[in-house]
Amino acid sequence: MASRSALRCANLLRATVTRSGRKSTVDGLYISGVKLHKFQGVHSNSMVACNLVKNSFKTYTTTALVAAQLSAISPLGLLGNVDVRSLSNGPATSLTEAGGEEDDEQNCPPSSDVIKDVQDEMLKSGSSGHIFAVVHIGGRQFKITINDTIVINRIDADTGERIHIEKVLMVGGENFSVIGTPLVARDLARIEATVVEKTKSPKVIVFKKKRRKGYKRTQGHRQDITVLRINSIHVQPELLSLSTAGNSS
Repeated sequence: MASRSALRCANLLRATVTRSGRKSTVDGLYISGVKLHKFQGVHSNSMVACNLVKNSFKTYTTTALVAAQLSAISPLGLLGNVDVRSLSNGPATSLTEAGGEEDDEQNCPPSSDVIKDVQDEMLKSGSSGHIFAVVHIGGRQFKITINDTIVINRIDADTGERIHIEKVLMVGGENFSVIGTPLVARDLARIEATVVEKTKSPKVIVFKKKRRKGYKRTQGHRQDITVLRINSIHVQPELLSLSTAGNSS
């Protein structure tokens, strides 16, 4: 009985030391051979409050440091690449656009030189025959050169008749191109063609059916077509400057 009482008293004493040590000591310390871990109870609340104070102090310190750095910067330095001239009524809205316009003016030759070069190229291409055009005829557009054969919808012209194609969208050669707005000037490019044949296209089968209704219809269709051969493409370079002036005005 005496030994049991002594053992029970020793256990109670050890438990008391452990509880009191957990409440009143810091993490990592050893008391009576027992390792203590964290604050518990009331002391844990004081730890949380202490951490909040530390975090608030760090935030305040960081904000004050950033404000001090910004105040040390010159206000003119914050402008960066902003063009001060954009505040006035100048023609350019930024330094980049102003520089780009100056470069374009320096790199682009005068308009008179461009027209002269195009006129020379038109003469060379017209004499050599290496010239093409984009025309609109029969509801479609075609890119044509000399001696090409095109198939269009039926037009009112007899076989062997020479016709003049008026709707020219573009004319060009190896080193030049003249684009209309939307059509090229009437006399700038003159294209002549010959009606080779007037016939019909191969038959197209049109089949209709409605299921479970006993409805079926089969019909064939052949479109009336006209075959043209391009005889010549004549250009008049001297009219280029007049047509350009008219479009710009």
